[in-house]
Amino acid sequence: PKGSFDTWKNAVKNLNTPGMEVHAFAMLAGFASPLVAYTDLNGFVICLSGEAGAGKTGVMFAANSAWGSPEKMYIKGNSKNTAGGGATVNALQLIMASLGSLPFTIDEVTNMPIDTVSPMVHMISSGKTKVKAQGSTNAIRTLESSSKLIAVWTSNDPLYQKLKDTKADPNGEIARLVEFNIGQPAPLQENDLFGKRTFSVMLNHYGHAGPMFIKSLFDLESKGEVFRDVNDPDQKLGPRFQKWIDRYVKDVGWDPAERFHHAAIGLCFGAGEICNEYNITDELPLEQIYTVIVERMRANKAENAKINSIDCESIIGSFILKNVQNMLTIKNKKVYEEPKGSLVVRVDNDNNTIYVPTNIFESYLKTEAKVTNINAFKKQLTVNKIEYQIKKTRMTSYWDKMPSSADWNLYCYCFKNLKVMDKLDIPNE
Repeated sequence: PKGSFDTWKNAVKNLNTPGMEVHAFAMLAGFASPLVAYTDLNGFVICLSGEAGAGKTGVMFAANSAWGSPEKMYIKGNSKNTAGGGATVNALQLIMASLGSLPFTIDEVTNMPIDTVSPMVHMISSGKTKVKAQGSTNAIRTLESSSKLIAVWTSNDPLYQKLKDTKADPNGEIARLVEFNIGQPAPLQENDLFGKRTFSVMLNHYGHAGPMFIKSLFDLESKGEVFRDVNDPDQKLGPRFQKWIDRYVKDVGWDPAERFHHAAIGLCFGAGEICNEYNITDELPLEQIYTVIVERMRANKAENAKINSIDCESIIGSFILKNVQNMLTIKNKKVYEEPKGSLVVRVDNDNNTIYVPTNIFESYLKTEAKVTNINAFKKQLTVNKIEYQIKKTRMTSYWDKMPSSADWNLYCYCFKNLKVMDKLDIPNE
């Protein structure tokens, strides 16, 4: 510990100010991180995105300051201006494993490539780093310690949008990520000393509140409070945490894909209650914070995240238009247009159906469209009311130049009545 607990506590009290609710919630994630051990999850990510001057880095200082030096505990993410490219995946894996249950904070993941961010989100939620073989022997390397924690990240650009722009199926990451896109809060705009009196103070006064929080957990359990009953058939958390989850589900609605979001609500607000009860914080306004957080998470769910939603028609359309030179078009049971390259797509204007070999299309889904779950894509086709079936089809029917061959009798995706048909310029006669 360094400095004064009372000075730290007075600095944290500034987060009671209206307009700082998201910052207060992320600060509570620092206390809630050890509580992940009471759940059946291993971790999740809370990310604050937005413009400079919004206090994002300060929030990480707040989350870390309960446990130790805020500056030494946080990691600088990749930067275009950082020599060597910033933090590497292997280094991040080792740091995560060494933290155990302490918050895992990364500042500015903005420029980290998506093939770094995506596996890190999954790794945090699994609590384990990658298994690797030894280079010189036929054996697996000794595994690093596992972790159960909450990661608090910052980004200039929303991670939700970055994931959607680069992956057709970002649902796995989005389900494990709770993001808040914040502007400059009014208190930071109206008072140029607010940030210094809040976050800068924590750079020299830290490491007191975390041990106090752990002692409070032992005290509560000694008094008979249950944080989680592993024998409960429903595997719910203890009442202190479960009541917040139940309230969130009532306010926002039940979705099994949001189990990480439920944990974020239950653990952070349960931690807030404990901090208030044991005078670790000075009466954090949990009701005010909850109202703002739920409103923001509801908006994310409706507008940004769209968990388990894949734009199937757009993906199919992009595939068709990419292969327009490899298309055989049939009209009135005659060839209307031959492919200029290898046959990839058959368009039958007579029955308004597009045929694509399953092996070619699914390879495209996995490599270029970044759809990681083919079955989820098929389910979404039904949700999007796209008529399709998979059946054997002779791709070269009515194409007299091509001799009849079993080589072209292939299992195909057969899509009917797609909007992309209107873009293929097949005139009516």
